[in-house]
Amino acid sequence: MESTRSVGVVALVLVIVTSGCIGFVTGEEALVYQANEVSVDADAKTASGYERQLREELVVNQTVSDRRIEVTNWYLRYEKYDDIAEETTGVLAVVSTHRVDVFGHTTNPYANMSYSGILANLTADYDTAFGNLENARFVENKTASVLGKDARVGVFATNTTFGGEEVEVKLYVTRVRHGDDIVLAIGGHPTKLPAGEQEILTMIEGIKHQTDENESATERVAPAGFDAANAGAMVVADAN
Repeated sequence: MESTRSVGVVALVLVIVTSGCIGFVTGEEALVYQANEVSVDADAKTASGYERQLREELVVNQTVSDRRIEVTNWYLRYEKYDDIAEETTGVLAVVSTHRVDVFGHTTNPYANMSYSGILANLTADYDTAFGNLENARFVENKTASVLGKDARVGVFATNTTFGGEEVEVKLYVTRVRHGDDIVLAIGGHPTKLPAGEQEILTMIEGIKHQTDENESATERVAPAGFDAANAGAMVVADAN
């Protein structure tokens, strides 16, 4: 029995070494996670009058328990523009980010963050077109159907910079776990435009996101010699 077990261990080590995975085992190479792209379907955009203004693939690097982690996130921003008033009347920011499992634990902070925390941090990490939302006050909860699930939508209100002006806005934030990713959305419109609420909810319910149905895990090992800092223009230090 012991002899058979020893042979199995040796065989496993040989497979790891010969396949070039020794850097993964020793922690010398990064753990790489890739979120699947997120978007909003055409019908929702047509019904609400929103258009996509920004689409970015952002790479974030961090260290967890001395292991370098690289996470590729997708970020898209949609806006509604009033041609008569010549101003932006609504914004929706959508992000897909991998949950990032390290040693059996989900380490992505957005996985368990409060909705008020998501408001503050997402606007700090991404160009959402909103100003500072740290003082947003909770108003109520709503429910929306997002990616086949009943998702809680937290509604907040605050004064912030919107469309270049200081105005009172209503904000909508939701989070859905879909496959190996976490999908986040923040929408907002001036409170003086109450029709904006249904438009935002229509956009939220129109969110689309692919999953890796045939993969049990999307964790990958970076290739030998990989240098995230020089991997390309899309790589950023902290996704600002």
